[in-house]
Amino acid sequence: ASISVLSKLLSQNSAKDTQWHKKITQINKDAKALYSGMRDFIWAIDHKSDTLIELVFYLNNFGEELFQNSDIMFITDNNCTGKEVILPYYWSKQLVYVFKEAMTNCLKHSNASEANLIFIYTDTSLTISFKDNGIGYTNHKLTRKNGLLNMQKRVQKINGELLVSSKNGVTIQFVGIFKNTP
Repeated sequence: ASISVLSKLLSQNSAKDTQWHKKITQINKDAKALYSGMRDFIWAIDHKSDTLIELVFYLNNFGEELFQNSDIMFITDNNCTGKEVILPYYWSKQLVYVFKEAMTNCLKHSNASEANLIFIYTDTSLTISFKDNGIGYTNHKLTRKNGLLNMQKRVQKINGELLVSSKNGVTIQFVGIFKNTP
């Protein structure tokens, strides 16, 4: 984090057209990516992160930060408040990566004005949906499908189902079945 802060200060105080500015800017970009990745990793291995409310908080926080300086209004809704639900092993990590990918894709490609993250919990299932009102996509126009394929693989690892739709924007929906054990 300190490398990121210091490199940003250096970048702001160096002449924009110099080679040093470009190098310092790259250091800042790399430090931010490393910090973000490490933060996700540490969060995922902390046993306290295996609760539904922690997952809701983490993804809401990520979405708010991601969209705060964009033209996309980020809206979130859940029925998880006050419920102490322990998620099955490995769900938190995989779901964080799936929905961070979905939100990042929305920011980069959707031209949306609104994005919604919705959590619906029942005693036997968890459904998480991320929807935008953007331009959507068509399979034949996608030059790379790595993001969608990686999302599918992550959800398969936790025996869930991932539904992807590109009608009136894009919808990414996870459905996982579980039995909550106290």
